[in-house]
Amino acid sequence: MRIYGGWQLDKLDTTWARFAANQKQSGTAAVGTCHYPPNGEKDYDWANQRLVESSADDWLHYPDLAGRKRTFNCEEWSGPYKTARGEPYWHRNYIRWWFTHLPKAPGVSHDDGRLNNWWEYIYNFNAYDQSGKPLPGARPIKNALAKEQGYRRPA
Repeated sequence: MRIYGGWQLDKLDTTWARFAANQKQSGTAAVGTCHYPPNGEKDYDWANQRLVESSADDWLHYPDLAGRKRTFNCEEWSGPYKTARGEPYWHRNYIRWWFTHLPKAPGVSHDDGRLNNWWEYIYNFNAYDQSGKPLPGARPIKNALAKEQGYRRPA
C-alpha cells in the first residue's frame, strides 16, 4: 500500500507489513496480499491446503488488535463462488475474503497517524500523499459520515 511506502516481507515494521504477512515469506501469517495468501507456498497459491496459524481474524477488529489467532487453510475462502465444474473458484473467493479483512474502522491510528479505514486510501488515493496525509487541495467529501470521519476528495 502506497501510504506505507512499500514493505519487505521479512520485516514486519509497518502496519501494512503486519497485515500482509504470509507464513512462507514473513515467518508469521496474517491476511496475506492479493498475490500471496497467508498459507501460500508461492504467488497465487489460493488453493493450498496447508494449515497455518493466522492473525487474520484480528484484523477484522482493527485498530483494536488483541493477538487473536486461529488455524486454517484455503477452506476458509472456499465459497461462495464455484466454477462451471462446481469446484471452488479459489481466486475469486480468496480476493473476496481478503477484502473483507481490509481495515475499515473510523478514526486515525494512534500508532502511525494514518486512517483506520484503508478503503479511503484505495478509493480516494489522489487525495492523500505517500504518508497518508490529506493533500492541501483535497476537498472534504459531501457526506455527513465521511465528513465526520475526516475523509477528503482530490482537488
